[in-house]
Amino acid sequence: MALEVGGVIGQVGAGKTLILASHILSEVEKICSHVAILKKGELLAYGPVRELLAEDEIIEVACDNNEQLREKLAGSGLVKHVDKENGFLVLTLDEGVDPGKINSFAFSNRLVIHHMISRKRSLESHFLELVKEP
Repeated sequence: MALEVGGVIGQVGAGKTLILASHILSEVEKICSHVAILKKGELLAYGPVRELLAEDEIIEVACDNNEQLREKLAGSGLVKHVDKENGFLVLTLDEGVDPGKINSFAFSNRLVIHHMISRKRSLESHFLELVKEP
């Protein structure tokens, strides 16, 4: 199987390395096995794409009172970060926390979650987290 990128052809599985520099991270995520993220010449992250994207579990939830759920979760120790997006809360779970714990926590606070899906972290979202200025 040959892979052509910008006029360069590399043989996949032939013991060769093909380096692709791109800002189209959705394509990089699809075709590359490993990635390195640089900022001003400094290496911020490196490794297999799957491992870099598997660090945090991210879920999207909604209940009848998202604001109350957001406030309760903020001090719960269950989440690293909570964002609001299109009427949903996007939760980055703390290590060792599974979605079932979020559901139980909400229910114990008299909040019934009616929407919960797991989100796959994208290379682009990981990149933006790494390079954002403090």
